[in-house]
Amino acid sequence: MDLNLISFGEALRNIRGELALTLDDVSELSGINSETIRRIELGKVIPKFETLELLSLAYKQDLNAMFLKYRKDDCSYFYEIKNRLERKFDGDEFDTLYIELEELNNCIKHIKSPFYKKLIEQLI
Repeated sequence: MDLNLISFGEALRNIRGELALTLDDVSELSGINSETIRRIELGKVIPKFETLELLSLAYKQDLNAMFLKYRKDDCSYFYEIKNRLERKFDGDEFDTLYIELEELNNCIKHIKSPFYKKLIEQLI
């Protein structure tokens, strides 16, 4: 997975600043070593799911959900198309499905992730 770790770390530092917390404060609240937190905030390591779960308590938001937004191969557009498809299926709007099909065909050309390519192929 191609991640923008530096931007994610900057976002964490900004949140910590807004909450007026030091690295030691976050460490105490989460049970995570302050050096580990510093390395995450500098974009030096890929944080584990469990680490982000614990840090979420201190940062007062779901850091795992936030972390997904920092993939360089952002697939939010794919999910937007997928949601539109589901709404059309639910509403029996089959006559305009070709629009989403064209968008999925375009989307698959730009996605590098094998996982998302497979999902798109299954929808097509």
